[in-house]
Amino acid sequence: MEELKISAHTFNLYFDCPRAFYYNMKNYLQLPIDTEQLLFGSTIHNIIALFYEKLKTSNIEDLDRLWDDVYKECSNYVTNKDENRIAKIKQNFLAFERRRRENSGNDYLVEQRFEAEIQYNNHKIRIVGVIDFYDRQTKTLVDWKTGDTFLSEHKYVFQAHIYKLLLTKNNLDVNKIIFFNLDTGQHVPIPSVSEKFFNRKLNEILNSIKNNCFPARKCYLCKNCPYRIRCEFEGVSIWQIGL
Repeated sequence: MEELKISAHTFNLYFDCPRAFYYNMKNYLQLPIDTEQLLFGSTIHNIIALFYEKLKTSNIEDLDRLWDDVYKECSNYVTNKDENRIAKIKQNFLAFERRRRENSGNDYLVEQRFEAEIQYNNHKIRIVGVIDFYDRQTKTLVDWKTGDTFLSEHKYVFQAHIYKLLLTKNNLDVNKIIFFNLDTGQHVPIPSVSEKFFNRKLNEILNSIKNNCFPARKCYLCKNCPYRIRCEFEGVSIWQIGL
């Protein structure tokens, strides 16, 4: 197995469908995406990143006004057409930030890229990822979510601990991991998992890569997957389908 670089969020795809993970890893598969939803999510992340950047440099106390100023700077046609949703996200985010500021200050990292190297059977695996928010004082890792993400799925628990791995490998301790849904205000502390459990799930993925074993798994991706026909007719000869 050659040296690999895997992004943290790509691990989620493995739990959805190992075969889709393989196609994605080899750049064979471009899964159809909701471009407007993707743009909406990335714009919200940009707004929050700029919000924290200005908060740290200017010590502004009026958080509502700061959000409004940053929103004017970063908004686009996707965010502007859904004012009610934006108002709710603003309300949920500022409620989160006010609670955070009761116990912490302006020592944090925002939208920070990290890399970590792990060894697997004498092979180097490089994991890369972007941390949405890390509070240095409370050692809390926060990942922002938008949409109807089901935050308790096991794949998100694993993703959270991949982010924790990235931080600890870069000498940053993590006491708490939170996934925060900006649309709903849902605040989900991610449960701790044993090192044994985490390593077992990680090795499951790395073993698939080593052994080139990527079984298909039915999931929400199947409906629009451009490689669906490969799964439907796998192992079937033309004689069996009457051509």
